[in-house]
Amino acid sequence: MKKYLLSLTLLLVSTMICSAVFAETFTIAVIPDTQNYCRSTYSQPASTQIFKDEMQFIVDSIDSMNTVFITHVGDMVNDSDQLEQWPRAVSAMNILQNTIPMGMVPGNHDYDDNDAPIYRLELWTGYFGAASEHFFGKGWYGGAYMNSTDTSGGSSYQTFKAGGQDFLHISLEMEASDDVLAWAQSVMDMYAGWPTIISVHKFLNVTTGDRASVSYRTGSPSNSAQEIWDELITINPQIFMVLCGHSFDGEVGCSYNRSDLNDDGRIVHQIVTDYQGVKSDTGGTLGKGGGWVRFMEFDTDLKTIRVETYSTILDKYSSDPSLTDGSSYAKTWAPFNYYNGTGSLIPESDPRCSSFTLPLDITTYGSHIQGLSKSFQISGSGGWVVAGLAFDPTYKVGGKYDRIYYCNRVDSGNQGLYAASISEKISSERLALSSITNPYGCTVDQSGHAYVCYAVSAQVWKVTNPSDTALETQLIGTYSGSDDDPVCISMVPEGFGGGFDAGVDLIIHDGGIGSDGYEGVVVIQSNSSASNPLYNIIWKDNSGYFPGDQRGCASDIDGYYYLVGMTIPKADMGGTQTCYINRVKADGVMQRIFLDLDVTEGGTRPSLDDSATVNPVDGSVWFVTADTANDGPRNIWRVDVADATAIGGGDYLAETTAEIVDFYNNVGVNDLAFPPDGRHLAVGCPSGDDRIYIFNALPPADCDDAIEKGYSLVQDLNNDCKVNFEDFAIFSLGWLDNIDPQDANSSSPWD
Repeated sequence: MKKYLLSLTLLLVSTMICSAVFAETFTIAVIPDTQNYCRSTYSQPASTQIFKDEMQFIVDSIDSMNTVFITHVGDMVNDSDQLEQWPRAVSAMNILQNTIPMGMVPGNHDYDDNDAPIYRLELWTGYFGAASEHFFGKGWYGGAYMNSTDTSGGSSYQTFKAGGQDFLHISLEMEASDDVLAWAQSVMDMYAGWPTIISVHKFLNVTTGDRASVSYRTGSPSNSAQEIWDELITINPQIFMVLCGHSFDGEVGCSYNRSDLNDDGRIVHQIVTDYQGVKSDTGGTLGKGGGWVRFMEFDTDLKTIRVETYSTILDKYSSDPSLTDGSSYAKTWAPFNYYNGTGSLIPESDPRCSSFTLPLDITTYGSHIQGLSKSFQISGSGGWVVAGLAFDPTYKVGGKYDRIYYCNRVDSGNQGLYAASISEKISSERLALSSITNPYGCTVDQSGHAYVCYAVSAQVWKVTNPSDTALETQLIGTYSGSDDDPVCISMVPEGFGGGFDAGVDLIIHDGGIGSDGYEGVVVIQSNSSASNPLYNIIWKDNSGYFPGDQRGCASDIDGYYYLVGMTIPKADMGGTQTCYINRVKADGVMQRIFLDLDVTEGGTRPSLDDSATVNPVDGSVWFVTADTANDGPRNIWRVDVADATAIGGGDYLAETTAEIVDFYNNVGVNDLAFPPDGRHLAVGCPSGDDRIYIFNALPPADCDDAIEKGYSLVQDLNNDCKVNFEDFAIFSLGWLDNIDPQDANSSSPWD
């Protein structure tokens, strides 16, 4: 018997594995607001027939598209109190029955009081709730949220499989209460690590892209879209997509999507799908909706999600050239390809358009937090204030370094030294240095003393006890008498040499020393004063060797002081544009490290930005590239200088890997900083709202690294960082070993 079961299991597993390989590309169908198809003010039953045609197209294309799930994003009907509209919706949705897993959420028009404070869902629940024929008894339907006072079942969850992966889908009622959010969290806890999609009717505003704040449920406990993001979505790394409807752009019909990083630094795609304003015919008798339905094709090999929108009326996809050729036909039948009626075409790459491609990232390590940990605003002035970042090595909260110092550089009347609490995500009032303008760099010594340099006035100051009663001491005013321009300050690292006191003396980089304006590196001794300046110019670029400004940071790993070039030399490395960093010790011998890095960034004049730091644990140098000519992306990179290999002439070549790519579009990165334990990377961004981003800096590099560090995927039984049918095979064989107590090879019935 056991051999028969084993053979049958292997056959099933083999079939499933083959199916999983075949199913590397699969589709999810999204049904936008269907309310206008059900309205009596439009020609019936012709208008309802459009609704039915959409559903029939989804069913007919299940095999060819490998459609694995369907979601309706709400507003099933337009007037919930006009009872003839509900059977029209039911007749269309019944076409989907007994096909594939699906979910539905109620929209504001589906509530019994859709023009007043929304409380009840009696009609929607009767037709489409948990006990309806659409869901009752379905193995993929997990259940709905209900309690003694709320039996609507407006929030529910479903599961489905695709590409060898288990997925969780939560149909979340609009403006969900705290109790509903707690229920949704409990569902994700049961399915921890499963890639999760949230469908909710109202989430994004299609014209602005903001998360919706308008409240319909004024008479009941509710959360805005932003609160749902903060309290549920961003804190759960397994949620990778939010689908919504509700918001439309008139007859333009344009969709919208935005992608944000959650607290783990993973991308969460938020997509509006709503075409309720698009005419279904030129005369308007068939109402609005245009027969448009959306399909999202997931390609797990290419790691992409291709989003297309199809009209059953036109029998065309929105990317069809005939819909974007500027003809009267295009304007009549596909106005969503034009922006607000101006007549100028919206390019396909525009995030508002109906066809676009998104990156796919559905790998979720069990308890490991990767990427973005948190971000918070430090000033509401929009004054480009962040200049210099430095962790206080003397202050921890919960075992983590919590205090970070920074400077307000150019916000008039507010320049000076500030501090921020990472755990509380708040900024202090100004602590010190209120009388001097344009502070450019900041560092902190092992005793918690902060040091600040000023680029314009060529001054370096020490601030004792900056979080208490600040004592400001000027260490130096000028050091070469003409054009001093200190732009970066660090502590002297161990092994720097020259008799300097590591961790006590300071290094500054100057963008132009003396009348010749050459780059320079200067050590400022800790016992220097304004009246008795003590300094040593370690290196000066008398030859004009460097083509542009440098920025620097100190290393306590190998004793070098690192500088990063803002511009890229073309004469080196075969005449191509090449990124490089530089390092120097007290002997003044400058070494260049070339980076194996493509920095084209899609622009015409990429360069290294003015930000860099060293991870004090592994000695890696982190820096920023920028497409400065096109106000393009700022990308953060990591280079392991320990792997640098001599290539002659004192030059070295090092491997480079991208850690955070294309996240800071049109946003400068004023500085980077690590705490002493190297676990977090702080990024200061003058993005108009002046934020500090905190990233977890030590994620697993790959599957083997994740396993070595003790992280694993939920249900990943063979440690290949995938959950697929191979794991099911292991589970099945283990299960068979435990159910046959007659196995002669077993010493125990439950081996």
